Amino acid sequence: MPLLSCTTSGGDASGPNSGSRSGFSTRYENPSATDQKPATFLRNRKLPETAAQALNTLVALDQQIMLISRSCDGGTEPTPPG
Repeated sequence: MPLLSCTTSGGDASGPNSGSRSGFSTRYENPSATDQKPATFLRNRKLPETAAQALNTLVALDQQIMLISRSCDGGTEPTPPG
């Protein structure tokens, strides 16, 4: 069964989602063709956003932590960051 994984990459990353924000936020990477259905499931139900919101109510951070929804290309193991 194809899966998408959520990984974290900490702190002061540059780019469109950076800035003075702190706490958990989300980003989606483009899924592979085999992961289209799971990606649609995650996006439609806003599961990563819900997780980030729950974490933000529990933990106060002084930096941004990005929860990245990344395609596993139809596999069951998450793709390593990088």
